[in-house]
Amino acid sequence: MDDVKATVLSAEELLAAPDCVTREIEVPELGPGRTVRIKGFTKQQATDCRERAKADGVVDMAALEREWFLQGLVEPKVTPAQYDALLLKPAGLYFRILNAILAESGLTEEVARDGRKGFLAGP
Repeated sequence: MDDVKATVLSAEELLAAPDCVTREIEVPELGPGRTVRIKGFTKQQATDCRERAKADGVVDMAALEREWFLQGLVEPKVTPAQYDALLLKPAGLYFRILNAILAESGLTEEVARDGRKGFLAGP
């Protein structure tokens, strides 16, 4: 294996990072070959979700999960009422999609590292 010398990125190289992508994930709970399209969040979108999920200055976890799910599920697009109905379906189906959205956004490590309370407290 070749030794690779580390090089510090310039601001231009850092800002040339690829944008968030949309990808399909399989949903085996609904049968073979069944997929949905999800997308990851930018840092600003993740912050906006957290702000919308606040009530009296405190982030409501259920509201935050709702924001993440509704913003990250690209196709099919679901309404808030449809989201509520989905909560009555098997949890594995819901968490398969939500966890894929969080992973695509790079939020799974942050949530795990900081714990719910630390992450939800925000800056």
